[in-house]
Amino acid sequence: MTDEVLLRLLLASAVVIGAMAMPCGPVGAVDDGYSPPVAAPIADPFRPPDRFAGPGNRGLEYRTRPGQAVTASGAGRVAFAGSVASRLVVAIDHPDGLRTTYSGLDDILVPKGKVVDRGDLLGSAGARFHFGVRAGPAYLDPSLLFEASRGLLRLVPVAWLRSA
Repeated sequence: MTDEVLLRLLLASAVVIGAMAMPCGPVGAVDDGYSPPVAAPIADPFRPPDRFAGPGNRGLEYRTRPGQAVTASGAGRVAFAGSVASRLVVAIDHPDGLRTTYSGLDDILVPKGKVVDRGDLLGSAGARFHFGVRAGPAYLDPSLLFEASRGLLRLVPVAWLRSA
């Protein structure tokens, strides 16, 4: 098994570490974990591709109503706010090394560089809203973030894996 395949397997399974607490420096207010970005049911769950650029769902597709509020899942800094392939997208870099993405927005209410706290309004959902999480280039199951915030799991940043 190659190192790349091993890394992908570890990251795809969210690299669960039982009691390990990864310290995170504050970006805005005290980081209190992650929460779902919308109050809506999941229409399509995370389905990692079996190969690079293969089919799958690299996040969670929510069944939102157009205009529904979309909030920051966790504290961080807006790394991108704009259009990608005709869809409005916000990306947030978090102190733990993760990046969350919010795509399929009707509007964007935050500029690039803004520090946000968990629950801050980012914009409103369009007809299809997608939420994704990456650790470096690897996509993670966003639903595991919410379990980790309740103390059930802990996601390990990519930098920690490379130094191990």
